[in-house]
Amino acid sequence: METFDNKQPSEEYYLGFDFTRDLGDEDVASAVFTITDMADDSDVTDTLSDTTNQTNDGKIAYVWIQAGVDKHKYKITCVVTGDGTPPGIYEMEATIRVKEL
Repeated sequence: METFDNKQPSEEYYLGFDFTRDLGDEDVASAVFTITDMADDSDVTDTLSDTTNQTNDGKIAYVWIQAGVDKHKYKITCVVTGDGTPPGIYEMEATIRVKEL
């Protein structure tokens, strides 16, 4: 599982999930992100991301990350579907900690 650097609660930016090794000749056709607060396993996807800013670029899926509670750690799960026939489905997880500096 990858670990992203700390982010402050007020920061907003893209995080990229690189599926180059998994996709081979395929590109990302679609991606679904889920974000879980590891303190209580609650789903905070709607709070910590904005799906209208989500994008894909070749073999990389990008989630727009925002907000978060100081001293909380979050697990981000990304499931992508490739554009092959039949399409491959791949999953990657990462964590990020929110910390007010």
